[in-house]
Amino acid sequence: MLGKKLFKRNFEIPEILAWILTPLKYLLLLFFLNMIIGMSTYSAKYFLDDPYNKISDVKMLLFFLNISGFSLKVIIVLILLSIFFKNFWCRFLCPYGALIGLGSIFRITKVRRNEDTCTNCEMCTKVCPQRIKVSKKKAVNSPNCTACMACVEACPIKDTLNMTVANKKVNKWVIPVAFIALFILVVGIAKITGHWDTVITNSEWKILIPQINQIGH
Repeated sequence: MLGKKLFKRNFEIPEILAWILTPLKYLLLLFFLNMIIGMSTYSAKYFLDDPYNKISDVKMLLFFLNISGFSLKVIIVLILLSIFFKNFWCRFLCPYGALIGLGSIFRITKVRRNEDTCTNCEMCTKVCPQRIKVSKKKAVNSPNCTACMACVEACPIKDTLNMTVANKKVNKWVIPVAFIALFILVVGIAKITGHWDTVITNSEWKILIPQINQIGH
């Protein structure tokens, strides 16, 4: 938004460069998945009970309060890139965005365009945060599609753009509600079965916080 105010537009990354950069977030996703899947049950249990894990949010806060010169430079570069190129982090570096994009790759979720009723106003392309040319596609199969449905919302002609799940048209609320319900279900089951205990007692805080600079090194 700042970039658009300053330069009256958002710049486009050359298509060949976008293709080169896109795999980066999948490599990051693969790296984190490999860490999780490769972790034994004992190691996972040890990590959850480890002092570092219990105050990891505080350690993250200290990371930004006492940020190093290199980390600050990386953040500044990302901010500058995001000013010129809309959603640079989400499009090319965010592993969570890559995870959501898998739904489009494996044809679970897909935006479909009705060519008969489409007026080629290109509103869908203009609002797409991932810069996908939705107005040129019959169905969006891009790995960058995160099923945000901004294009569906922007379309002025009813039922010209529709979100589908397993090739069936769904209401715009189905996907976000399904994600929230799945999250609550998984966390709920984990808590009920005793596999997820995130309660940290005051006595633990009193012991761990003074030692925060030593923990995790």
